[in-house]
Amino acid sequence: MIKEIDLQRPQDRHHLHGALHDGVFLVRSTVTESLLQEAYGFLSAFFGLTPEQKRTCRVPGGTGRAGYTPPAGPGQRGPAAGGRELFGWGATLPAGHPLRVRYPARYPAPYFPDHLVPGIGAALRELHTRMLRLQHEVLHTLAGALGAHPDYFTDMLQDGPATSRAAWYPPARQTPRTAPQAAAAQQAGAVQQAGAAPHQDPGMDPGQGHGLGMGQGMGQGMGMGMGMGMDPGLGQGMDPGLGMGLITTVPRAAAAGTDVRVEGRWLPAEAPPGYALVTVGLVLDRLTGGLARAAAHRAAPPPGPDTGRLSLAQCCHPAPWTTLTPLRPPGAAHGPQRFATLTADELFQRTLYRTGRPGAPGTAAPAR
Repeated sequence: MIKEIDLQRPQDRHHLHGALHDGVFLVRSTVTESLLQEAYGFLSAFFGLTPEQKRTCRVPGGTGRAGYTPPAGPGQRGPAAGGRELFGWGATLPAGHPLRVRYPARYPAPYFPDHLVPGIGAALRELHTRMLRLQHEVLHTLAGALGAHPDYFTDMLQDGPATSRAAWYPPARQTPRTAPQAAAAQQAGAVQQAGAAPHQDPGMDPGQGHGLGMGQGMGQGMGMGMGMGMDPGLGQGMDPGLGMGLITTVPRAAAAGTDVRVEGRWLPAEAPPGYALVTVGLVLDRLTGGLARAAAHRAAPPPGPDTGRLSLAQCCHPAPWTTLTPLRPPGAAHGPQRFATLTADELFQRTLYRTGRPGAPGTAAPAR
């Protein structure tokens, strides 16, 4: 059973610590259903464009955080591995802001294809703003239980590179497979006919990370999920991944599609209407010395060979120049300090390297 955290009347510290230890919990969402439906309608229209139209929406240096990212080729890794298509966006910083100058790849200018899908920009900007506000509320509630000032996370999130990302998982019949994938599918008896993708246990690695993936096919209704193995939308059909930021938030799901590992067991992670699912990321895990545990999550393949899935999530990161000094949560068992102090960018770059994914081009390590 996934625990709920009440943002208006938080439960006692023991309950909050338990939810953080699980790595996943539910909160009442402040993002309206009407805004979600509007945003998913625009995103569904965008992913329904021709491949040629969508490719004109790629952003040089966007690294999956801005504009369109087409599916990665067979055997390739990256944010769009696993046959999914991505569309990312966020808020930008002024051109002369020191963070944007120093870390240009973390702060790409957002791009919205209003010339192809009129009105999409306004809807996605509003959705990003409201989801980020919800994430701030969640962290504000958690701060006290971790022995920090209520505004502790607010300070480190100021000008942080929050990313919203939509992921479109095409129907299995449209997803190209490598020879090993086809062989594995046939061995498992999952292939019913030529071209059908295997409906295997969802957890076979999205390229070193993946994210919540919930939702249902375009034209069948609006769904959502996370796709940020490391950031929103990172994939299906791969090993479970961990979020790289503080937390990742996924709005209510219209259909099942994500599993989260809690106490060694895989549980279906479905937020009922009016709720959002929140997973713990690597930064919060490190800050709390492992009290809050980064949640492993995996995305299920689409429910049928002719049905795709549209998913959505937002990951919030501390500003890259933030120094991640471990906290000493009250009431927690304390032993020797587990983690050394790193900056947020150092942890981000190290994680990219260790998971086999290249660092963002143009990113400079901060001077110490």
